Amino acid sequence: MDSRPLFAKRDIWLGAGLLLLAVVCYWLFRPSGGAVKTARITLDGRVIAMADLTEDRELTLDELPGIRFTVRDGTIAFTESDCPDRLCIRSGALHRPGQMAVCLPRRVSVTVEGDDGGLDGVAF
Repeated sequence: MDSRPLFAKRDIWLGAGLLLLAVVCYWLFRPSGGAVKTARITLDGRVIAMADLTEDRELTLDELPGIRFTVRDGTIAFTESDCPDRLCIRSGALHRPGQMAVCLPRRVSVTVEGDDGGLDGVAF
């Protein structure tokens, strides 16, 4: 029977070093989280409203009868639409800058805008 330990000292030091490296990388490249996000609502390519995503509320606009948006917990979503297929409602809640949902029959789009921390990705 072999009486060698399961882990050698160098294995433990290597594991601790990798764990420390992971913590440092997370701390350096974590999302800022403090960025204010807004949603741009457009009709026929023309901006008709800007919605602050920090305030929870239901949003209806005079220019868009039959369409309702819900802003909740930093997200925005189509929650009511009188279009035939309702794909805009099925697109779900948008929360990341650059995400977009479109109601093609009504020619309405909503796009989340804001600062996402400036990083598209990190590669090592």
